[in-house]
Amino acid sequence: MEEAIADRISLLEETLGISEKNDIKSSDLDVHGLIKNLESKGLNHILKTPIDDLKRLRSVLDSHDKDNLTEMLSNLVIAEKSLIEERAGMIEEFQTKLEVVLDCTYIKDVEEQSKVLDKLEKSTEEVVTEWKQHCRKIQTFINEYVCLIQGLVQYQTKLETEVTQLELMKKRNNAKS
Repeated sequence: MEEAIADRISLLEETLGISEKNDIKSSDLDVHGLIKNLESKGLNHILKTPIDDLKRLRSVLDSHDKDNLTEMLSNLVIAEKSLIEERAGMIEEFQTKLEVVLDCTYIKDVEEQSKVLDKLEKSTEEVVTEWKQHCRKIQTFINEYVCLIQGLVQYQTKLETEVTQLELMKKRNNAKS
C-alpha cells in the first residue's frame, strides 16, 4: 500500500512538475511527511485521484505541446459556453411558459374557488347529517313495525288457538247431546 501511495506521489510530482530529484527511489521518500504537507496546504484531495487518471493526464501533457493543449482547453471552454447558453435559453423558455401558466385566470381565482369549495363541503356535510338522521328514523320505524307485526302474529296465534279449543268443546258438547 505504501508503495502504491509512493507511486502516486511520484507521478503527481512529475505531472505537476515539482519533482526536482527524479533519481529518488520510493523507499527514500518520506511518504507520511509528504501526506502531512499536502494536508496542511489543503491538497489532500490530490492523493485520492486514481493512479490511472494521473497516468492519462501525464500522457496527455507529454503527447501534446503546450499550444495545442491551450487550443484544446479553449475549445472546451467554447463548447461549455454554447452548452451554458443553450441551458440558459431553456431556462428562459421555461420561465416564460411558467409566467403564462401563473397568469392564468384559474390560478388567480384559486382563493375564490377555495371559498366556494368550502361552502359546498359544509353543505354536503349538512346533507349527509340530515340523511343519517332520516336513516335512523326509518330504522326506528322498521323496528317498531316488526315489533307490531310480531305482536299481531302472536295475538292471531292466540286467537286461533282459542277458536280451535272452542270448536273442539262445541264438537264434544254436540257429541254428548
